[in-house]
Amino acid sequence: MKTYKFNLKDAEVTLKPDNNIEKVYIELSSDCNLHCEMCFRNSFEEKFGKMDLKTFYNIFDGLKDMKKVKEIIFGGIGEPLTNPNFKEMAKFVKEKGYKLLLESNGYLITDEMLDFFFSISLDEFIFSAEPGAAGHGSYSWILNLTKKISDRIAREKLGKPVVTIQTVLSTKNIHNIESFFQKFVDAGASRFILSNIIPTSEKELSLPLYINPKPDMENRISRKITGKISTNLPYFELKTERYCNFIQNNSVVVRWDGEVAPCYRFLHTYTEYVYGLKKQIKAVSYGNVNEKSLSEIWKSEDFSYFRFKVRHALFPSCTDCRLRDGCDFVTSSEYDCWGNSPSCADCLWWRNLVICP
Repeated sequence: MKTYKFNLKDAEVTLKPDNNIEKVYIELSSDCNLHCEMCFRNSFEEKFGKMDLKTFYNIFDGLKDMKKVKEIIFGGIGEPLTNPNFKEMAKFVKEKGYKLLLESNGYLITDEMLDFFFSISLDEFIFSAEPGAAGHGSYSWILNLTKKISDRIAREKLGKPVVTIQTVLSTKNIHNIESFFQKFVDAGASRFILSNIIPTSEKELSLPLYINPKPDMENRISRKITGKISTNLPYFELKTERYCNFIQNNSVVVRWDGEVAPCYRFLHTYTEYVYGLKKQIKAVSYGNVNEKSLSEIWKSEDFSYFRFKVRHALFPSCTDCRLRDGCDFVTSSEYDCWGNSPSCADCLWWRNLVICP
């Protein structure tokens, strides 16, 4: 087994990378059929694109020795159903015996497409829907789609697909959230993934609920829904805990062009605002599946070291540093004051303010 050694202050650390990937997120497309105001895509600096079949199959060639892989998630920052080869890709994943989850806005799912999902035994839909006037402006399509899926599952006595509703909370829609929850519970949704917004433009700076959190916000929302349905709930204020779901769950993300990123935040180059300060997020890749196997990329020294640092919180905490307003390091994710590159020092996913699927 290949090992890597490095010094950590007065200790020598030995990394022993393993074939322990458990979840693979695949961005079939960075393009989308919608143009939501608050989407990260609005500030992307790269071109949009769709994964080709060669790249897709290369991912799975690199998983042959990865016996712990449990889930394949078709997601990323785009709409997977815009990929013209979607059906072939989905069918391939299920025939290989993997659990398949789909992140989608749902607007391209016709009755014929729904029949296809039932025919391959899709495991879970993760639909994006926004209460009130946020997002695309209406969630009636997703509500009706959820009801249609739920009715068919009951009629045919099936156990899946599970329907999860993913929504972004903000000052604009929090007042409508209770009725939003109830409607989807009544329609048959099985789970909610709630997240806070990360602004990508100045006009969104008033939207985060965590900037000036109201007392007991987390408990007030929790009391309304967690007794009715399984819910992933974010924090609404900074806490000491730092926990990256991507790293802790041994996940990896493959971009549409084959570049391998550690998480959604580093999948593309774009602009975000962290507690009001503008930040340039630079895409991070540890290799491309068209050049190296996913196994080789996963076990590389740089990627192994990065995961070790995140897992053990070996980064500064920029979000609550008293010097952040005058610090140049917070303007980019490329470096931090401890010399890390790339840096997760002010990642809001890491602080559980933002939730990934």
